Amino acid sequence: MLKSIMILAALLLFLPLELISDTFTDDFEGGVNHGGWYYNQNEILESTGGNPGWWLHNPLIDNFAVIFKSTWNVSEFTGDYRTMGVDDFSFDARLIGYSIPIEMSILLRNTHGTPGNVDDDDYAYFPGALIPPGDGTWTSYDFPIPSQSTDSVPAGWFGGWVGDPENFRPGVDWNDVVTNVDRVEIWFWHPAYFGIFASWDAGLDNVAISSNPSALPRTTWANIKQSLH
Repeated sequence: MLKSIMILAALLLFLPLELISDTFTDDFEGGVNHGGWYYNQNEILESTGGNPGWWLHNPLIDNFAVIFKSTWNVSEFTGDYRTMGVDDFSFDARLIGYSIPIEMSILLRNTHGTPGNVDDDDYAYFPGALIPPGDGTWTSYDFPIPSQSTDSVPAGWFGGWVGDPENFRPGVDWNDVVTNVDRVEIWFWHPAYFGIFASWDAGLDNVAISSNPSALPRTTWANIKQSLH
């Protein structure tokens, strides 16, 4: 029995890791919003015009920016990203009418169990490519998530809290956020910038989170032997 277990473990070590990677995609097909994505709870699930098919649409957002948020603590998109082996987050977005040249950003938020109180929140964000043009074209975005990094702030990322949108509060760093992601936010804006109020017509489709066992620490023969004792 022991020999069979060790042979199986050896075979698993040599399997192409890409074959066992996992991606969950919220494509809104059938009018289902798995992540509970919302701006102000007035979103419309459109059956046509997406990329392709169904999509999430909010035709009237009066704010300085569009910020689509996942429902707090929804299982598919939140949790301990390091343990989950999360390595990528992607989505498609569109704007109709108003748009300006500013970065699209992904923001990971640790609410410390109090989603209604932003004062104790800590977050990390990454500004990426520019937000979509205002001609309704679907634009795809991809954000690598360095969940296995133990740096205080991974390259290209920023930390923030209510007192400072560009730096983590004292005693907090990347590790506190990436291991406790309570909510994911898609900002059609740079989280550290100010803006003026405008009317936005925005859409979202194919929101996907990927995890890959290759991002996790590899099991060694020493680990296997120790676990069998």
